[in-house]
Amino acid sequence: MRNKKTSKLLFCCPNIWKKIFFFKQSFVFKMSEKLFYNRSSVVPKIYTNCNVNIYTGKSWHGRFINRWMVGFKIGEFTWNKKVALYKAKQLKKKKKKNEKINEIWTIVKNILNTRFLF
Repeated sequence: MRNKKTSKLLFCCPNIWKKIFFFKQSFVFKMSEKLFYNRSSVVPKIYTNCNVNIYTGKSWHGRFINRWMVGFKIGEFTWNKKVALYKAKQLKKKKKKNEKINEIWTIVKNILNTRFLF
């Protein structure tokens, strides 16, 4: 596979080439689970409309491959780092959530009080 912008060959590990060969040969392989260990490999065209599992070094992430993903690296579709949430941000979110709950609760109280007055 060659990229149109550059003449550099795109990398596909031998394991993926073997999978492509079996994919074309056997109906059984189309139904089996597709696992990707190498995140630097390019998504081949034959894997369109397939569910694949990508290993990030710690866990597996399931993805559905569509036609727009062909030619990109497999690792671009998964996160392998944890998003950092700091204490100040967490407390701010919690405070906003509590304020919303209190507002809703006061509205409900007002509605209930007005109904029972009649």
